[in-house]
Formats: sequence, structure tokens, C-alpha cells
Amino acid sequence: AGGEAAAPCGSWCREALGVQAGASALVCNGFKVDVSLGEAKARASPLAVDELSGDLQLLGSFMAKYLKLREVTAILDAHPSPSSSSSSSPAARADHLLAVADRLAKVPRGEGRTDVTLPPAASFANVIHYEQKDALLSVRAVVDPLSKEAQSLAPILLQLRDAIGASVTVYLSPSLDISEVPLKRFYRSAVGGGDGSGAVAFSREGARVAAGGGFLRFSQIRSRALLTMNVEAPEGWLVASRRAPHDLDNILLDELAEQVTSVEYAFEHALLEGQCIDTVQREPPAGLQLQLGNATEPHLQDTLVMYNLGYFQLKASPGVWGVGG
Repeated sequence: AGGEAAAPCGSWCREALGVQAGASALVCNGFKVDVSLGEAKARASPLAVDELSGDLQLLGSFMAKYLKLREVTAILDAHPSPSSSSSSSPAARADHLLAVADRLAKVPRGEGRTDVTLPPAASFANVIHYEQKDALLSVRAVVDPLSKEAQSLAPILLQLRDAIGASVTVYLSPSLDISEVPLKRFYRSAVGGGDGSGAVAFSREGARVAAGGGFLRFSQIRSRALLTMNVEAPEGWLVASRRAPHDLDNILLDELAEQVTSVEYAFEHALLEGQCIDTVQREPPAGLQLQLGNATEPHLQDTLVMYNLGYFQLKASPGVWGVGG
């Protein structure tokens, strides 16, 4: 190309791709591929596209599979955006496709679903079935009934059965090697209300509808045992005791009036966590200040982006908030 056209192109290569003058570069679907040959070798044998035709075809096939372009295309065809129309040019459609694929490629990829074949029912101590007609979700859980995990899992399974109509099958597989008492805690869950205390429930509009819900009761506990009270809240929830007449780390019911105590906990904040990346430099913008707010309180919280993976954290309450610099 002429000098006038080459100048902006060279500037774009340096700024956007980080490719210096005279260097070789290969860009596939917006991703830069390293094809550096070394300075001396590149001068003696410049990159020839015709010699790489097989490699380029393999790269194109890999990128199409990695970005799931076929699946993304089907989604865009089934759910066209309001800004796109049938009259859009192929170039605009390709840009739209690659923009969506680029976002999906940045999402962490977990393990795919696996169909696990369990041993016959006779291999377990007991098998409990909660079958639901026309269930859209089937849940199978292999549980050691005398474990902390079983205490936490049981109300969740009940909630899946009752709230969304899932079919639940529980396989009880206790440990045969027990040298001490496996469970040393009393546990209640506010999910599902399986303990009869009345769990918290909400309407579709978000209003609380469960009368008397939101409390948990422990009864028939040994009065001479030294107890500790704590809350297992979801990760990212900041929960603290609001009212506690006694030391929660040293509860001895024998020393209390009527052998009864009560504690009130409050959900104070939810941690808003995220990752921030500079789209030009392709690295975390260390030291960037972010603010959390809304229309009435534009500056409620602020924080700095950490260099380590661009991580940031803000304290918020339930609601709709905006994050900006």
C-alpha cells in the first residue's frame, strides 16, 4: 500500500497489537497469534502465507470450535438484537458475531456434565427417592449421613424438591471406619424450613410473605455442655450478631435463667467482587479507582483495582447499583 495508507495501519499495529515495524504477526478472529521467527531469521526468510495454508486452516478450525462460532451463530439467528436487521452487511454481522464470541471466550470454562453410573442400590445403606412428575431437574446425591456436609446438604435438597419440583434421590453411604463421634454440632438451616421453625419466604415482587419466619430454634440440647454459636452464611455475605445477651463463644445453659438464650443476627453487606481489564493494554489497570453508587447516592463506596488479576471488591446492600471510575 502507499505511504498514506501504510502510516495509520502501522500506527494501529503498534498500538493495538504491539507489533513493531518489520515484525510478523497473525490475527485470527481478533486474537493475536505469536509467529515470531526471530529477527535474523525473519530477515532471511520472511513469513509466507502460502507456506502456512495448512496451519492456517487448522488454526481457523480450532478458533471456530474454541469460540463456539456455530453455536453463537444459531443463538444470534434465534434471538436477533433490536439494533441488527436483515439488511445488515455481512461485515457488520461478522463483527457482531465475533464480539459475542470474544465475550464468551473470556468466561471461565468449567467441566462439562458427566453421566455418573452408580453402583446398585444394594451397595448403599439406604436409598431415598423423592420422585416428581414431569420434573425438569433430576438430582442424585451420595451422602455420608453422619457428616457436616450432610447437615448442610439436606435442607438444600428439600428446597430443590419443594421450590422447583426437582426429582431427588439420596444415596446414604456412611463411613465404616469411625473412631470418634462424627458429629459434634447442632445445625439448623433457614433454607427450606425443614426444622419446623418457619423459613423466610418471598413473593415474586420481593416482599416477605412468611409469617413468623426467619428464626431457628434449638431444643433438647445438653445443658451442661459448653456451646459456641455461629452462622454459616454464603460466601460474600457479611453477617454479624446485632443483639446477644451472652458470650456466644462460651454458652453454658446451666448458668442461664430458664436455660434459654437468644441471638439476633443481621445481614449487613454483600461483597461485590469483579475483575477489571484494560481493553487496550490487555492487563489489569492497577490503581484504578472505582465507585459504587446509584441515582440518589452516586458515591456510596469506593475501592482500588488490584494488580493481581485486576480484582476489586466493594461492600453493597441488596439492590440495583452502578460501578464507575
